[in-house]
Amino acid sequence: MKLITRNGVKRIIILVFLLAVFYCLFVRCCSVIEVPPYVVSKHSRTDFQPAKSGNGELLFDNGIPVLVLRGSPQDMGAQQGVLLKPQLGRIVDTYLSRFLSKENNNQVALKALEEMKPFMPDAYVAELESMAVAAGVLPDKLKLLHTIIDIPRMPFCSAIIAGPPSIKEPEIIFGRNLDFFSLGIADKYTLITVYHPADKKSFASVTWPGFAGVLTGVNEDGLVLAMLVSLDNAASANGIPSVMLLREVLENAADMDSAVQLIRNAKRSAPVNLAIADAGGNSAVIEFTQNQVAVRRPEKGLLYCTNWFVSGEMRVSKGDDRYETMRNLAEQAYGNIGVAETMNILKAVPMSMINLQSMVILPKGKILYLAAGSIPATKCEYVKIDIGKYITK
Repeated sequence: MKLITRNGVKRIIILVFLLAVFYCLFVRCCSVIEVPPYVVSKHSRTDFQPAKSGNGELLFDNGIPVLVLRGSPQDMGAQQGVLLKPQLGRIVDTYLSRFLSKENNNQVALKALEEMKPFMPDAYVAELESMAVAAGVLPDKLKLLHTIIDIPRMPFCSAIIAGPPSIKEPEIIFGRNLDFFSLGIADKYTLITVYHPADKKSFASVTWPGFAGVLTGVNEDGLVLAMLVSLDNAASANGIPSVMLLREVLENAADMDSAVQLIRNAKRSAPVNLAIADAGGNSAVIEFTQNQVAVRRPEKGLLYCTNWFVSGEMRVSKGDDRYETMRNLAEQAYGNIGVAETMNILKAVPMSMINLQSMVILPKGKILYLAAGSIPATKCEYVKIDIGKYITK
């Protein structure tokens, strides 16, 4: 009989720990929604239709719907409400009812919404309320879309940023998988929303109908960011919804350093890993909670990010193997990493049953390669979109 070595015992303990973590997360997720999201019945798609409303318009670029909004918060809200009225009904009525189908968890989400309302910027509230009137939906349901990202937290996302000397071309490369529950709906409604606020920076967000916050975006200066909720530390409703904070960053920051300062000064809420890069070639992962901020810089030109903190003062748990998988693949391609290699790394780490979007962004050129439309998104074609032509004033 072969004896198990000390290293073997250690591996078994680590495996058991990781299985326990995933089991707890799975149970937690399924306590909020009625059934596992990947077995929910599919919902018929309401197709996007090119149209105009005021100074806003909905068009297609290489098969991807692009919503362009211009003007005051009220103007932009009304434009989205009119142009996406059929889709807003599906997202608000069906998605939210499935996401929060159990009454006790619905009450948790509603309580968090009420607590976060005082921290919502007036401009975004005005935009959402104008959108609600135009679309014929309840304003609080649109606001709820912006707080359920923080409470309850149910993410599984990955990001990689590659810069010199790891890359074969001089421009920094930003890769990101967005993994979240489709519930038979969300995978059908990815779009790019372009904002031209009257007195702020223009930016583009890879998003869904009804969303005024940002999960992934790039602004007119080439500042790119992606939100990955951290499962370390407790969330707080005593702060601005994270997706609204990220929009404030894109509307006001020209580069990474100014973005870091905005994050430090903000009234933050949930624990977040924020992957960020700018057109000047700077990059970081900003790990933050309500009370702490840590900035992680590249090592040998590379940064990786999932749903756990890595910085020493913030780290609570080891997390899963996606971080190491990205590191190993990046090291194998070191010095020769390009767009295709970044896509291959993203294809190795999706949470396949909930992978809604996968993308590569070039900050300096403001070029987006977006895969979306079915699950997992990493098996879709990465479609090239010149974001710069939409956000350059």
